Amino acid sequence: MSSRFQGSIAGLPVWMTYNGVTSRFRETLRMFEDASPKQPAMHMDYAFCASSLLFPDPSARINNMRFQLDPNTGQCRMWEDGSPLLLSAQPGWEQVKILSCLPVLPERIEKNLSMLAFQSRFCLADGLFMHGAIAELQDRAVVFTGSSGVGKSTQAALWKQHLGARILNGDKTFLHCGRGEIRAFGSPWSGSSPDFFNASAPLQAVVVLRQAEENQMRRLSIPESLSLFATHCYYPYWDAALVEKTMDSLDRLLMHTPVYLLCCRPDKQAVETAYWEIFTS
Repeated sequence: MSSRFQGSIAGLPVWMTYNGVTSRFRETLRMFEDASPKQPAMHMDYAFCASSLLFPDPSARINNMRFQLDPNTGQCRMWEDGSPLLLSAQPGWEQVKILSCLPVLPERIEKNLSMLAFQSRFCLADGLFMHGAIAELQDRAVVFTGSSGVGKSTQAALWKQHLGARILNGDKTFLHCGRGEIRAFGSPWSGSSPDFFNASAPLQAVVVLRQAEENQMRRLSIPESLSLFATHCYYPYWDAALVEKTMDSLDRLLMHTPVYLLCCRPDKQAVETAYWEIFTS
C-alpha cells in the first residue's frame, strides 16, 4: 500500500511517499497539500523494512542525533539513538529515503528526521532555519527569537491579541534569503506550539527577546546581531558545505533586515513599544 503527500513547504515543492507504513504526521501536512503537477524540489520516500536496520559505524553525534557523511559519495545518513528509523540522503538532498522497522511511524522521530532533511534541502535554496515565532501584520512578518522560555510564543500571541496579527508559526521559522526580499514562511514543524499556517510574508524585522522589568527596545549593530541573533539559527553541522550556505544566507539577512533587542515584560506596552519602533519610526 502506498500513499503520497504532494505539496509546497516554505516555497519548495515536496513529495512524500509512504510505502507500507502509516504516518501520524501526514494529517499535519494536509494544510500544505498542493495538487498542481510541480516537479518536486525534494522527494522523501518512506518504506517498511522487515529485516533489522543496519546503522552505520562509525558515526558522529549532535545532541541525541547521529549522522554519517560519506566523503566519497556525499551520501548522508541520520538516525536517533534507539530509533526504528534510518534516513539516507543523496547529495543535494533532493532524494531522501527513510526506512522504518515499524509499520506505524513514530510521530516525534518522523517529525524530527523530516525537519532535518528539509532544512538541509532548504539551505541549498538560499534558506535559513531558526528558532523563532512569526507574527504577520500588515502583510509583513516579524520574527521573535531568543533563548528557550524567554517568551517568543507569548509575544507573538500578544501581537495577535492586541494588534490582530496572524501567527504563521509559534516556534520554527524558515527564511528564504534570496537576492531580493527576505521572506518568512510558516511550516508544519512548530515544536510544542499549536500555531502554524501555510503562508508567508516579506520579513520586516527580527526581534531578539530578553525578559526585563521595563520595556525597552533598540536596533542592534551587525556585530551585536551576530552575537545575539545568530546563535538562535540552526546549522546543518552534518555537512560543512551546508553550513557554508547557511552562513551566506545569514549574511544576506543581516545586511538587509533590521534586528532589534527587546527587553520586555509580557504585556500590552511591550507590544506597543515594539510596534512603534518597527513600523513607525
